[in-house]
Amino acid sequence: TCSCAQNTDLIYVISDNAVLYSFDPPAKQFTSIANLGSICPTTSTFSMSVDRNGLAWIMMQNGKLYTVDINNPTSCNDSGWVTNQNGWTY
Repeated sequence: TCSCAQNTDLIYVISDNAVLYSFDPPAKQFTSIANLGSICPTTSTFSMSVDRNGLAWIMMQNGKLYTVDINNPTSCNDSGWVTNQNGWTY
């Protein structure tokens, strides 16, 4: 069994303009969670993944990687990722 955070059984997507949505497959319904444009330093998103702890890892077009708590999306935290380290770019 997974001791995952609340709401990690849903699917999460992010729009091009940084709106975070959840998707409930059985209900076939999207729900707006937060407009990250008001809490993140940039709104130009590239990619996102959500871990079992309920953290959304959001890669921005400028290469910066931020985390947002899907259950309390009140801050956008710099993950400390440095682009081009060890040859990894986005």
